[in-house]
Amino acid sequence: MDNTARTCAAGSSRREWMRTALGFSVLAAIGSAPGCSLFVMAGKMVQGDPKHTCRFKAMTGIDLTKGKHKIMVVCSTPADLKQENSSLEYDLIDGITRRMKRRKVDAVDPKKITKWLDDHGGIDGDLTDISQDIETNYIAWVNVHRFQTTEDNAPRLHRGRMLAEVSAFEVQDLGGRKFPSQIFTTEFNSTYPEHQPISENGRSALVFQKEYLDRVSEMLGEIFFDKSLNDTL
Repeated sequence: MDNTARTCAAGSSRREWMRTALGFSVLAAIGSAPGCSLFVMAGKMVQGDPKHTCRFKAMTGIDLTKGKHKIMVVCSTPADLKQENSSLEYDLIDGITRRMKRRKVDAVDPKKITKWLDDHGGIDGDLTDISQDIETNYIAWVNVHRFQTTEDNAPRLHRGRMLAEVSAFEVQDLGGRKFPSQIFTTEFNSTYPEHQPISENGRSALVFQKEYLDRVSEMLGEIFFDKSLNDTL
């Protein structure tokens, strides 16, 4: 056997040894993981972190995490709800926007949005004015119909309920003026906990309200960005 043949044979042996060693390492890592995480780890090693496609992308084909589009989150509430919870709109805008940015979505600064809402008295069923003043490609509008964190007729029991219409608009420039055009809509309906309310002895009203706001902000954000399937395991 000449030098070239011996070199090729040696290189092939080293590659085969490395593949074998890698295989044993993968098996060892999987074997040390409990329960269903065996399959999760194996899938991640082969295909990466599995994702659930969000409703917005499934309906429109637009992936907001690619960095090509900017989105603005706005929120509106009926007058009676605004009187009961004056910060709800701002809490939702901030919570959803922060979660979008965490998922690499280019989202408008919530402080800029809330300032505009304060200056203009909120959203009155028309997004044309805000689309002129704040630069964005898309607008996500959460129109809240119901939000509560106590049980009906039992204020000492905590249960979160929220009903809203979630819409998305594409902002188009027509002759130097911007017009939002609706491209997506879905209903949002949340109840937590589903089976039994939580007594105020186990959790204060303020703590529960914050937890529920965090929960619905995450769920609303997941309408616009993909969710890791590992989060549900």
